[in-house]
Amino acid sequence: MQLRRKRRKALLHAKHEAEAAWQSLEDGDLLLAERQITRAVAAAEHSAPMWTDYARILVRLGKLQEAEKAARNALVLDRDYAEAHTGMAEVFASMGHFMEAHRSQARAVRLQPGLFLYRELLAQYEAALPVDEEDFPVSAE
Repeated sequence: MQLRRKRRKALLHAKHEAEAAWQSLEDGDLLLAERQITRAVAAAEHSAPMWTDYARILVRLGKLQEAEKAARNALVLDRDYAEAHTGMAEVFASMGHFMEAHRSQARAVRLQPGLFLYRELLAQYEAALPVDEEDFPVSAE
């Protein structure tokens, strides 16, 4: 019982740190935001939502390689967490990998088909896909 209570308290602390990190980011304090989200992940290292928030904040900080690792950690922890797939899509899109972003977002839509935002993001990634000229017939003029 004591361990369960300790974990719940750590997760609550992590959620507060993550919220503070988002606020710091919004306020323009990038260093503080990174420290806060790092503490949040350390306090709740088995939480896919924490790793997803970490990945998204790292994207905004321009740390794309670290963001990709964080997003992958979230997916390892919970493959069925749709928000983790959306986070991974955001990382891929930031790297210019729109095919992978589309694939990740499509998985999020399959997991949570009722969320309009997920479908809207999927459409945006689809629009960003490169057009392959071989898909269109060349007219013989």
